[in-house]
Amino acid sequence: MFVEICLPIHSYQVFTYSVPEKYQSQIKCGVSVFVQFGNRQLQGHIITIIDKPSFKGEILEISAVADSAYSIPADLWSSIQFASRYYLSPIGKTARAAIPINMFKCYEPEKETYVRITSKGKDAIDTLSDRAHKQRQALLYYRELKTDQKIDIITKKIGINKSIIKKLSDKQFLEVYSKHPVSENKNESNTIILSQDQQQIFNNIRSSDKKSSHLIHGVPGSGKTEIYIKLVGDALDSGKGAIVLVPEISLTSQIVDRFIMIFGDFVGLWHSRLTDKERGLLWHEIQSGLKKIVIGPRSAIFAPIKDLGIIVIDEEQESSYKQEETEPRYHARDIALVRAQSAQCRTILLSATPSIESIYNSKNSKLVRHVLSTKYIESEFPHTELIDIGKPNSRQILSPRLISAIDRALDANEQVIILQNRRGYSIIEKCTKCKHVSECSNCAVTLTRHKTTNKLMCHYCDYSIDLCYQCNKCGGDLEYLGHGTENIEAMVKRLFPNSRVLRMDTDTTKGKNTHKKIIDSFSGGGSDILIGTQMVAKGLDFSNVTVVGVINADHGLHIPDFRSSEKIFHLIYQVIGRAGRRKKKGTAIIQTYNTQDKNLVAAAQMRDKDFYNRILDERKQYLYPPYVKIARVVILGKNQSTVQKHAHRIYKMLANYSELVILGPSSAPIQRIRLMYRYHILIKTKSKKPFTIQNILYKSLSDTYLDQRNNNFIKVQIDIDPMSML
Repeated sequence: MFVEICLPIHSYQVFTYSVPEKYQSQIKCGVSVFVQFGNRQLQGHIITIIDKPSFKGEILEISAVADSAYSIPADLWSSIQFASRYYLSPIGKTARAAIPINMFKCYEPEKETYVRITSKGKDAIDTLSDRAHKQRQALLYYRELKTDQKIDIITKKIGINKSIIKKLSDKQFLEVYSKHPVSENKNESNTIILSQDQQQIFNNIRSSDKKSSHLIHGVPGSGKTEIYIKLVGDALDSGKGAIVLVPEISLTSQIVDRFIMIFGDFVGLWHSRLTDKERGLLWHEIQSGLKKIVIGPRSAIFAPIKDLGIIVIDEEQESSYKQEETEPRYHARDIALVRAQSAQCRTILLSATPSIESIYNSKNSKLVRHVLSTKYIESEFPHTELIDIGKPNSRQILSPRLISAIDRALDANEQVIILQNRRGYSIIEKCTKCKHVSECSNCAVTLTRHKTTNKLMCHYCDYSIDLCYQCNKCGGDLEYLGHGTENIEAMVKRLFPNSRVLRMDTDTTKGKNTHKKIIDSFSGGGSDILIGTQMVAKGLDFSNVTVVGVINADHGLHIPDFRSSEKIFHLIYQVIGRAGRRKKKGTAIIQTYNTQDKNLVAAAQMRDKDFYNRILDERKQYLYPPYVKIARVVILGKNQSTVQKHAHRIYKMLANYSELVILGPSSAPIQRIRLMYRYHILIKTKSKKPFTIQNILYKSLSDTYLDQRNNNFIKVQIDIDPMSML
């Protein structure tokens, strides 16, 4: 028996190994094995099983088969193979990204110490002397218990120390033993009461084909979450598992807390900040059936849930579901749809502002769309105002209207959310004399001032320098322009000195569980005003928030990206929905330099139908998704002229294909990142044939450019269905 194996290296090749007879019964596609590769022992996965190898050289045997506890469900392996082919990522790297566990180690849950009374102990209760009243108290306590209990509980509940337990154990009155903790699993989803509209959607989805895909399109506060919790509970009742995707770690704490309250220890949290040990333990718990529901950001789509019954993608429109920095550059929503087909389970997409692609797919019957147009709890939609901050001589960052609204909310003991989608204190450091602007030495971007660290920082490569007080070019005075979340926080504290203010952005949430601490504090009334970047704008549910303020709604609206208007519409519409989520009337103050902008007006007036129709018309006219498939090829290198030369060479290699429309090559909007110059080419195709772009790119570029170790000192990145053009 021979197998072809993928290894976690940057190579599109597979490698042939023979299988010793002792391992042959364990061999199937997707199984992880250890092999000798050069002078290294590597761990890979079996791609195919073959009888006769095509490789004519020396064929080595596999060294070992990995622990069966780390076997991969068939639907997951099928999804990994699809991701490799669709996103043009080497299968070994794709598998390693999907399964980032150090399988050389075997992680198992730690055992805990339990105690139970013996029959000898029950008989001894009445024979103990008065001097042994603590021992009698312990025995009486354990006699009344119906289940075994952890040793730590009795020491806290009745004040018995462990030395008493040891004496009783020595006398064989108590039995002390260790075991893995027992999960407190439950399913209380039936306690959720749905409205008539929600119940209708729940019934329609429940009675639909088990492989169907659905879009729940509901206004903010309409109760989309309640529907999918009930659907997850229904899957559990059928003996199935569930994956629930959320776009940001910041959104997981509220969802996880609610799921644990309803489903207990069935729930596991999967995200990139887990340690190897934590991820290994979670993998073990999923494989053993202790965890049947996995919640997390995009990487959770690769959780090894067996017998999947449902996949949920909350806030499906969010671009954070797309991995952009490293291979594979996958979109978790699209992998979810593929995995659900393989697992023969339902997919549920949810959003108040669905992506253009999902609206298009619902119009073409690829998704079944369910609309919720009223709020779950009776309340009015927020009153929204667009405030012009572009008037002459207007230098106020917080407009009088916004200040007044905040003031009234604080007087009424209500809470406020302020959105400023730029972190740091000031965006630009500029010399008043020579007009020099401080830029990153590695990237073609300006440095942002961070007052808490007294540094200028690059948000792309983390390069930083200490603040100066004179221009290092001419010695002139410096001024700081633009306002990040740090600056807004300082202003708010000056304007409202008696208010309690929290800030949530990348800088304040670097530590473990810091997202949860901030959200729990604000939700529990521990602060009055929450200031943050886009992580405060979506999916969060705070009952006492009545005012939302947006400092500058124009940020990101005019960047060279065909999705910019869609992203801004989503952001503004979503943040408006954080206000007035219960019976209190909400107010949203949106500050902008252009109160007539069609995207902002549509978001402020919640006219999503008008917005979608207009954007679909524009995309169709100018040939952009969802009417065409696109890919972005980014060419990087340390020498600008070399990068430019190879970008034009790649263009010529692709230009003769009639199926393609090619834009570029041109310098990327951010011309240099981490000392690497960047050129890009945008490729479009109207072809309905699957993998048209992928097949052409692989055929044209695989020999010269797709191997990372090419001799041109050039790196080529391929991004299929890109979410950013920067």
